[in-house]
Amino acid sequence: MSIETRTRKSVVSLTSALTLCVSFVSFELIDCFSASPCHAQGKKKSGKPQISQPVSSGLSSPEINSYLIRLREKLDSNWTLADGQNKVTLSARIDADGQASEISATSTPSCPEAEQSANEAFAKVQPLEALPKSAGTAVKLTIIFDSFADPHGDTNRNLTTTLDPVAAAPKESQ
Repeated sequence: MSIETRTRKSVVSLTSALTLCVSFVSFELIDCFSASPCHAQGKKKSGKPQISQPVSSGLSSPEINSYLIRLREKLDSNWTLADGQNKVTLSARIDADGQASEISATSTPSCPEAEQSANEAFAKVQPLEALPKSAGTAVKLTIIFDSFADPHGDTNRNLTTTLDPVAAAPKESQ
């Protein structure tokens, strides 16, 4: 076989391979930018939730950040997503020993199923670890459960947590 023939076959093979690669990449890009913005965000994610940094002027230290990361991992493994696009804000008072009280959950838009799912996930991680010493004697824990789930299996989830200091409860006089 002549050099010219081998070169021509190599060029044809290379062109075919490049065409296949471009087609695959184009398909993936078209799929990512499909008409529905929810569809683009709704691709099934595996593994851990996105780890968001605290959004308030809350407490922050390496110990507190580790505490919150461990809490988010436990919550995520116990969180069942409700259908639709949901945002549930759960807040609770946490004492130094990890005891939770004053628990409340609200959702936007209102979705009782999403609120129940957030409450169940929080209940399943009880009792909480004792607070890091740098957190003080009591904090307000805020957890934002942000999710998208549709009947086709597309999901997206994010957990955001913050700890804010609260004044210690006044001691009852005896």
